[in-house]
Amino acid sequence: MEVKVCGHCDKELPLDSYKKNKDGKLGRHSICKSCTSDRDKMRYANGDTYAARLKKLYNLSVEEYKEMYNEADGCCQVCGIEEANLNKRLAVDHCHATGKVRGLLCSKCNTALGLLDDDLNRISALYSYLKERL
Repeated sequence: MEVKVCGHCDKELPLDSYKKNKDGKLGRHSICKSCTSDRDKMRYANGDTYAARLKKLYNLSVEEYKEMYNEADGCCQVCGIEEANLNKRLAVDHCHATGKVRGLLCSKCNTALGLLDDDLNRISALYSYLKERL
């Protein structure tokens, strides 16, 4: 039986103790179901609902988020993957310098953009590099 160490409690547990995540190591999330449940209960008890986090992190209301979601047709605004085909919500993409919300992206596109520091020159250079070598 394959096992994995929980990134929160450090226990070695069987794979079925983790939620599925096609992007995760061994196709599972890094935190076991029990720790995920405990974390979610703590967040909810502290008023950290998704609506509260939208307001706190991005100054967005649920209605504004829904409007953005509908404008994006429920898809990543870069690659077009539907949220229904993902393991989690689309990420709210924002500028870390100004806090301005730009749109909704899948976690891969949002992470890639962040790793490139939102630098148009780096993004363009990466595009050129890849285009030349395909």
